[in-house]
Amino acid sequence: MDLHIVVSILLDYRQDFWRWIVARTLSKKSREIAERRIYDKGVFGQRTWLQQNHCMVCERANPAVNWLHYCSDTPASQRWISHCRKWPCRASALYSMVADYRQDQVYVLREPLGIDSEINIPRSNGTVSKGMFRQGCVIKKHGKWYVSAEWTKGGDSYTKLVPLIYYTQDDPKLMFNDL
Repeated sequence: MDLHIVVSILLDYRQDFWRWIVARTLSKKSREIAERRIYDKGVFGQRTWLQQNHCMVCERANPAVNWLHYCSDTPASQRWISHCRKWPCRASALYSMVADYRQDQVYVLREPLGIDSEINIPRSNGTVSKGMFRQGCVIKKHGKWYVSAEWTKGGDSYTKLVPLIYYTQDDPKLMFNDL
């Protein structure tokens, strides 16, 4: 049986997300066929006014939506995409999250950086502050990798991009390189 037919049966007959995963992992050719499908990569996550029974991708009412949480957002700025359980909506939500992050040059990590969660943050005046960094992602600016560091002083919160080479010489292992 032709591979196009097999992939079409997997993707069109029963549209659950696991069928999409199977279609992408059968072979390189089946992955290419699945990738040629049309996805909505412009459904960006929202922080407020989230509709509980509404798919943001197909815009249909659905009492049982799934929620895609932007995995590298800070607690104060979490974004969400509600989507149906069908693979076109779920895949579109995932692609949209990655596209949204890429606009900000944020890259999701496949593996942790191997850095302690409490870090020394170099300051411009030559001192060092103790703080935390945003786990699960790195930021690329001007061809260099950075971590987003946060610290508090006197009840005020501060953030700063710190070059990754300050903590490790290893390149980050990224997810979604091919999307």
